[in-house]
Amino acid sequence: MVIMKLNEKPFEQIRSKKKIWEVRLNDEKRKNIGVGDSILFRKLPDLMDGMVVRVVDKKYFNSFREMATVLSLGSLGFESGATADTCEETYHSYYTPEEESKYGVVAFKLEVI
Repeated sequence: MVIMKLNEKPFEQIRSKKKIWEVRLNDEKRKNIGVGDSILFRKLPDLMDGMVVRVVDKKYFNSFREMATVLSLGSLGFESGATADTCEETYHSYYTPEEESKYGVVAFKLEVI
């Protein structure tokens, strides 16, 4: 089982089923996660709370902007009125454009177990 860390807001959004897609760089760790696999999310900052989810779909994108034009922003955890710019800026606060270009983007559709 893969372990990933999540900030409190997205963690709670996934737990409450308001956010169904988790997005990451398609780096070496994420390339090995497939449909049917389980992920243990640990909530930052103390990592004391956790939840297990199952990957029910996996989609690849060249960029966060491309992803934002394909997937519903609400399903990614964004509030009503969010735009592709908002989405791109948010993910660029975690990952650099260089990392995005090098690895590409992967979105995992999740089901809380």
